Amino acid sequence: MEVGLWNMVAMLLFVLEAYHVLGHTAVLFRIRMLPRRDLVRIRSYFLLDGFTTFVVAFFVTGRLQWLVLLHLVQHLYYYFTWEKSSFAKRVSSAVKKHCWYTLLGGV
Repeated sequence: MEVGLWNMVAMLLFVLEAYHVLGHTAVLFRIRMLPRRDLVRIRSYFLLDGFTTFVVAFFVTGRLQWLVLLHLVQHLYYYFTWEKSSFAKRVSSAVKKHCWYTLLGGV
């Protein structure tokens, strides 16, 4: 791949990862909370997040590939079981209730 094109792809992936970091931070610190009906519809977000991390780790940096594989497996699990498995339901419900400790089994 040409160097200029490779740099553009790397920059695009960096911007996507920065977006994911900002989004996760906003939810974690309760700056931006989505209603449950929106959380149910964002199932495809898990594919985009997992894919960008996978591409960055395997093709751009070449580091921490084992960690990215775990991350990808987690995101695929959420994609296929969103609104079906008990843990995936607890994730979307905990965001609505602002109770992060429920993710770890709290009441």
